[in-house]
Amino acid sequence: MPRLHRLPISRTHIFPFGMSFRLSKRIKILPGLTLNLSGGGISASVGVRGARVTFGQRGTYGNVGIPGTGVSYRTRLDGPARKLSDREIGASHRRYQARLAHATAVKSVEAEAEAHRQLLDSWKNLPIIPTLEEFRVACFERDFHFQEPPPQPPDLETVADNLRQRLLLESECASRRNIYRGLTLGAGCLVMVGMWKMKLTWLVIVVAIAICGIMLWLERYVSKQVQIRAEAILQQRWPDECSRINGMHGVLCEEFESRRSAAEATWKASELSRAEWARRLFYGDLSALGETFNATFSEIPFPFDTSCDAYFNDATKVYLKLDLPEIEDVVETSLKKVLRDGRIKEVKRRAVEVNLEYARLACGLGILTACEAFTCGPTIQTVEVAAFTQRIKRPGLPPEDCYIYNFEMSRGEAITDQLQACEPVAQIHALGGTIDPDKTGRLKTIQIPWWCIAAP
Repeated sequence: MPRLHRLPISRTHIFPFGMSFRLSKRIKILPGLTLNLSGGGISASVGVRGARVTFGQRGTYGNVGIPGTGVSYRTRLDGPARKLSDREIGASHRRYQARLAHATAVKSVEAEAEAHRQLLDSWKNLPIIPTLEEFRVACFERDFHFQEPPPQPPDLETVADNLRQRLLLESECASRRNIYRGLTLGAGCLVMVGMWKMKLTWLVIVVAIAICGIMLWLERYVSKQVQIRAEAILQQRWPDECSRINGMHGVLCEEFESRRSAAEATWKASELSRAEWARRLFYGDLSALGETFNATFSEIPFPFDTSCDAYFNDATKVYLKLDLPEIEDVVETSLKKVLRDGRIKEVKRRAVEVNLEYARLACGLGILTACEAFTCGPTIQTVEVAAFTQRIKRPGLPPEDCYIYNFEMSRGEAITDQLQACEPVAQIHALGGTIDPDKTGRLKTIQIPWWCIAAP
């Protein structure tokens, strides 16, 4: 007889097509809004026929279809973002690096341009020219004012209070208050315990009250004795303490007076020398004017390699010979342009821009030196400036000195507030100076002034 094998029973064998039941209910709440009930949970749909958005526990889905044809498309709207490939990540990183390099390069180029512009406009820091009255006041010695405050006298009352508190603490520690407390409390406890065992309750209460009274009286007594002792010690120590404090204050006053006297002596010596020098300048001493010119022009913060020599025959007019830097050492002949990838490319500037920029700087330095000359003395009424630079006239030969402008300025013209906002080249024209720019803005060589030939 053949042997039978038992097959496992499953739904697949009973229902060969894998059939299952599904229960769902759709409730219309408002036009375009329905509530869906199913075994998977509750969801809501919004939209019209053929275009709906479903919100449920499994996410948000969009359904688009053609009514009556059975053709539809369903997709998840809140699904996770698509994972980028390594190539896309690399391209995004390169774009970020390019933007970062571009921003850094733009910032660097702008900072260099701003620093160069400030150097070219440094001549606008014109000095304040003192008036005749200010020069006259400078001929007198100024009063001495010591900046350091004198030492304050000691507050003896505060010192006495601090010493009293310290003595109270010392007397408190040295007193036998704690010993008295311990003995009284211990004796009282022993008596109360003995009476409690003898069942004399009312006596225990009386003894407890008596112990509290004794402790209060003892506290007041000891505190009074501590205060009396502290006051006695204070009266004994206070004369010596007061003498010590007054002695320290006296030492501080002597040191303060010594510093003040030394500072006053130094001040009077320097004021005497300064006032004497100011009087020499006020009355037109040529040697004082010469030394003042040298000191003043050596301290002018020229932004480039610039020097100035002063010549004068009297105290009313000064001749300044200004040695200007070469155009190649001052003005940038190319501009820096930032490319999209962050690289910096140099672009050659037009000759007109370079020449005009150098002309403004050269003429501005001439106006600056003229204004500085008027600060050296009140007798100076006119300043004549002649400026030259070095140029190569023929290839292969060393550069030669070429004068490019010459002008005169009076004290009244230098005091005006409009010089800082003026155009230097136009200002020299307005002063009646000799200056000749060509069509490209380049300053032509002018005839050498007579006093420059005669000057050493």
